[in-house]
Amino acid sequence: MTKHSIIVKGENYDEALSKGLKKLDLTKDQVRIKITEEKKGFLFKKSYVELKIEPLNLGSDSINNNKLDSEANESVESIDKKTFHFEYRPDGVYLNISNDFKIDINNLLEYINKKHIKDYDLNKIKYCLEEKRGTSYKIAPYQEEFLIDSSLEISVSKDNMEVRIVLTEPSGGKVKSHTEIIEDLNESGIKFGINSSKVEEIINKQIFDNQILVAQGKEPIEGKDGQVICNFNDNLQNKNAIISDDGKIDYKNLDKIRNVNKGDLLIELIPPTEGINGMDVYGNEIAPKKGKEPFVKIGKNVIESEDGLKIYADKDGEVNFIDSKIYVDEVITINGNVDNETGNIKFKGKVNVKGNVKSGFKIEADGNIEIFGVVEGATLISNGSIIIHRGVQGNSQSNIQCVENLITKYLENAKVKCGGDIEADAILHSNIIAEGKVKASGRKALIVGGSIKAGEEISANTIGSSMGTITEIEVGVNPEEKLSYGDLKIEISNIEKNMDSSKKAIELLNKLSKKQKLDKSKQELLSKSLNTYKVLKVKYDKLSKELQELSVRFKEQNNGKIYASKIIHPGVRVVIGNQSKHIYDDISSCILYVKDCDVVNEPFKK
Repeated sequence: MTKHSIIVKGENYDEALSKGLKKLDLTKDQVRIKITEEKKGFLFKKSYVELKIEPLNLGSDSINNNKLDSEANESVESIDKKTFHFEYRPDGVYLNISNDFKIDINNLLEYINKKHIKDYDLNKIKYCLEEKRGTSYKIAPYQEEFLIDSSLEISVSKDNMEVRIVLTEPSGGKVKSHTEIIEDLNESGIKFGINSSKVEEIINKQIFDNQILVAQGKEPIEGKDGQVICNFNDNLQNKNAIISDDGKIDYKNLDKIRNVNKGDLLIELIPPTEGINGMDVYGNEIAPKKGKEPFVKIGKNVIESEDGLKIYADKDGEVNFIDSKIYVDEVITINGNVDNETGNIKFKGKVNVKGNVKSGFKIEADGNIEIFGVVEGATLISNGSIIIHRGVQGNSQSNIQCVENLITKYLENAKVKCGGDIEADAILHSNIIAEGKVKASGRKALIVGGSIKAGEEISANTIGSSMGTITEIEVGVNPEEKLSYGDLKIEISNIEKNMDSSKKAIELLNKLSKKQKLDKSKQELLSKSLNTYKVLKVKYDKLSKELQELSVRFKEQNNGKIYASKIIHPGVRVVIGNQSKHIYDDISSCILYVKDCDVVNEPFKK
C-alpha cells in the first residue's frame, strides 16, 4: 500500500522527525523532509517545528525538491520536480497539479494556509484535484503573493563535534546567502571547523530541506603509551633449535640463558607523550588522553639511573623479567637434566643442576658448578669450583676444568684439569691434572689406571690394581709449568732451526757480495734474512731464560709426596719432582717421597 506524506509537529526538529518516522514506519533515508513552519518561543508561548515528511516514492508539494545522492561522500545533487504550483494572475490565483502526483486535499490546504491565500474556493480546489490535473484552474480572487524566505535550522551533535543545517526552500522569497548562513552559525556559537565550500555548494545547487554536514570539530590525538625497551632477549621460552645449512638440527646451542655483566644496560624506559588537544565546533579545547606510564618493578641486583629511565645490572648473572619485575640472578638452577631441552649452559654466576648432564653437552660458568646427578661424556668449565654429587661416567669424552677445587663421588674415564684440589672416592682410568692435591677418600679411596698429576701430593687407600694396570702418578711439579716446560723446549728447538737457516743464508750472501755486487733481489733477501735472524735471536734469548728458570724450579720441587694407606700395586709409575720409579712389587701402607735424589718409601702415617 502506497504511503502518503504527513505533517507533524514537535518542540524541536528531532522530536517532530521522530514522531513522523514512527507514524510512517520508515527510516530517515526512506523519506524526504521539509520544514513547513517554525516558531520560536516567546514569554509563555512554546517553540515548535512543523515538518512535512514524504516517502521517497511520492512527489513533493514544493516547487523544487532537492536530495543528496549520498551524504557518505559529502556530494549533493538537486532534483527538480514540478508537482504543483500557484500562479498569481491579475484576475486571480490559479492552481496547477501535475497528473502523476498523488496528494490529498488536506496537504493542499496546509500549503495554501502557509502561503496566506485568502478567499479560496474549496470546491474549486477539489475540482482541480480531481478533474483538472495538468491545467491551471482559478481557486481564489486576485491578491499579492505572500513571500516566504528560506530559513535555517542548526543542529549540533551531542558531543559538539558535528553541525548539520537544514536550509528550507523559499516560496517566492529569498534564499539565504553564504554570508548570512555563516553569520547564523556564528551567532549560534559555531566558531570552529565550518566547511565554507559546503555551505556555498548548498546555495549554488539549491539544496533545500535536507540535513547537510557543514562543520566538524577536530578530534584530540591521544598520547602514545610509554615503552619498556629490553636490551636483552626477552623471548627465550620460544627459542627453537638451530638448523644448520646442511639441514642438521643443533639442540645443544639453544642459548637459553640471558647472561649479563655488571653495568650492562638492561632496560630503557620511554616516557609517554601528552597527546594533542582537539577542539569542538564551539571552539572549546578537548584534552587528549595521556599515554600510560611504563611500569617496571625493581628487583635484586639491579640499579636505576638518576632519572629513573634506565636500569642496569649491578651483578654478573642471568637477567630475568617476569610480571614486570626485573632482577639479576647470580645462581641459575636447572631442575632437570642438561640435555636437548636446555641445550648448553653458559652463565655468569653459579650453576646448579638437579639432574644429570648428558653426553655431548657443555656447562660454562663464571661461578661454581654443582651437579646433583651424574656427569656423562660432557664438558664442565668453571672459574670457581665444581661439585658433582654422584660422579663422572666420562666414556673417554668428558672434559672437566675448574680454577678452584673439584669434589666428586667418582671419576671414571674422565679428563680433568684443576687449579686447586681434587677429591673423589674413586679415580678410574682418568687423565687428571691438579695444581694442588689429589685425594681419593671415602669407602674405596681408590686410584686405578690413567695419569694422575698433582702439584703438592696424591693420597689414596689403594693405588693401581692386582692386575698390574698401568697407572701414572706424578707429584712435586706444577703440572701447568711442566706442560709449559715441554712446550718451551719444542719452541726453542724450532727457533734454533730457523736461526740456523737464516744464518746460513746470510753467510752465503755475504760471501757472494765479496766477489760481485748483489742484484736488487739478493740485496732484499739479505736484508730480510738479517731482520729475521735478529727477531729470532731476541725471542730465543727470552724463551731460553724462561726455560732456565723453570729448570731451576723443577730441581727444587722434590718435596711432593704420595700416600697409600693400604697398598701400591705393580704397574704404577711414580714421578716425584725430577725423580721417577717403577713399582714392580706390592708396597703396603707407605709414603713415597724423594731423598738423596731417589724415590724412597716409609711406613704410612699421616
